[in-house]
Amino acid sequence: MKKSIALPLAGLALSPLFIMGALLVFIMLLVAVFGGTEQTSDFYSVEMSELAANEIPSEFIPHYKAAGEKYGVNWLLLASIHRQETNFSRNLAVSSAGALGHTQFMPCTFVGWSYPTCGGLGNAPIPESVLTSPGQIKNYGGYGVDANDDGKADPWDLEDAIHTMANYISQNLKGATEEEKMKNALFIYNQSDEYVQEVFTRFMTYSNGFVERKISAGALIAGDIAWPVPFTQRITSSYLDPNRNNHVGIDIASPGVNGTEIVAYMAGVVIKSEYHYKVLPSGKALGWGHYVRIDHGNELHTIYAHMIKPGIPAGTKVKVGQVIGYVGSTGKSTGPHLHFETLVNGKAVDPIPYLNKLIN
Repeated sequence: MKKSIALPLAGLALSPLFIMGALLVFIMLLVAVFGGTEQTSDFYSVEMSELAANEIPSEFIPHYKAAGEKYGVNWLLLASIHRQETNFSRNLAVSSAGALGHTQFMPCTFVGWSYPTCGGLGNAPIPESVLTSPGQIKNYGGYGVDANDDGKADPWDLEDAIHTMANYISQNLKGATEEEKMKNALFIYNQSDEYVQEVFTRFMTYSNGFVERKISAGALIAGDIAWPVPFTQRITSSYLDPNRNNHVGIDIASPGVNGTEIVAYMAGVVIKSEYHYKVLPSGKALGWGHYVRIDHGNELHTIYAHMIKPGIPAGTKVKVGQVIGYVGSTGKSTGPHLHFETLVNGKAVDPIPYLNKLIN
């Protein structure tokens, strides 16, 4: 028999299990009331941008959507990969490495790396009867999919190829945020940082936007200035950080910052809202990704870099504390953060003196 606990004030005898359940509910209510500063279910839109509507062949869209729904992958990411790999099947040549089909799979990845001749980069001589056999693919642990139920998983069949791509991407969506998951899957797909950046950038232009995470706290404003990231005041890299080459701004980041609001430091006019990324002849990559530059008058400008999507348009007049974009990791970036710069007469200066009265 379970013992009961007497509660003198209530005059009730309740089991320990009931007490624990009640406490759990109470704690959840406290979190909801006092700790619920943000919505954590961030994700990207599956609605096409105008650019996507103009570029993506309409006959392919049903296949992307069907594969995306089946494997839990944003269909616009699938379209972005297809565009990168074969220019929407306009170039179906076998690659120099041996990748084949509409979405450029190595034979060993398609049929499975446990196939006896597989090794190296995966360009093994696999008979077509094995390569396209759903039974053999299952046996060898491959990713090939017979999407149209014709008895063959064929990399040269558009529907099969798109579903195979979605299957492979879905197995590698690992990370703390949607962006991290996608970038990790893209890297495994091609093993190239440059490829990841190119495809993810195209995805961002194809998507009709990040579904922003709203926070209940407003901008931190003192007089005519505001802290640029309401979500956090944590500075992770300083001006002229000795561990960072030519770091002429500060980085603001914390767990959960991805997708949260960036606000204008002062009132002003947006003079640039662009995407910046390039690879030097040395192979080194540079870039702010999506960024905004604001002219505040008196030769003072501020720059907000690595936004998750295009920021507020150039030419817009903004007020202090107005939302101008959302924290991301586009461009040359190792994770979601805001890179914030202050410039006087066109020269970068330490932002901290301009933020001092906002720093706790």
